[in-house]
Amino acid sequence: MRTAGIECEHVHRVLPETIKAVRKQHLQRGVEPKDERVGLAIGRRLRESNEPVRIITMVREPISRNISAYFQNLSEFFVGEELNSIRVDGAIETFLEEYPHQTPVKWFDDEFETATGLSVYRGGFDFEKGYEIFTEGKYSVLCLRVEEPDETKQIALEEFLGRKDIILTSANVANQKAYADLYREFKNQVVLPEEYIDNLLQSKYATYFYSGKELERIREGWSKNRRQPVMEYIARCE
Repeated sequence: MRTAGIECEHVHRVLPETIKAVRKQHLQRGVEPKDERVGLAIGRRLRESNEPVRIITMVREPISRNISAYFQNLSEFFVGEELNSIRVDGAIETFLEEYPHQTPVKWFDDEFETATGLSVYRGGFDFEKGYEIFTEGKYSVLCLRVEEPDETKQIALEEFLGRKDIILTSANVANQKAYADLYREFKNQVVLPEEYIDNLLQSKYATYFYSGKELERIREGWSKNRRQPVMEYIARCE
């Protein structure tokens, strides 16, 4: 959107208490805390200003989202290690034991609603459309599924922003990063416990943004010895 001259910021946290908790976790791991000043400033504006606010928030199937986010922050779990030295079995074990798996299914309740006073769980998400736009008070919000094709994303952004000059470009692509080979091996080898799959796919978050048929397809892909369909599905989302 910046290429279209639209001022915007990309943040995950705006609540001081959340930022403080994440900072503490980083320090405990021996990781340099991230600079969260932009998030704090946005949070302050949300609390103190009555100016109109537009929010674009992406949603993604929670299992593949967790794996992607884990690799995005892999160095935080293997402090001091070279990424090309990490073994896939160690990466899988650390993911299962240390990653905060509830983050995506709790974020809208714990962070978004607390910061804005809005609930995204409204009348019902249009699974065929793939996105939802709503306005309440000073807020206009676009919820858009990552899995949707670029054509749908373009339509959603143009409708939301009232612009026809939005150009989508690929960025932050996992298979172009230093951990690309490990990421590929991880997805091919990981076997997730059924209770883990159930916990995430039966969550309020998953059942709101994905239809029963979509969740069943995702479940089949992640279930033991039946992973290939979802590997292709994940690849389309990267």
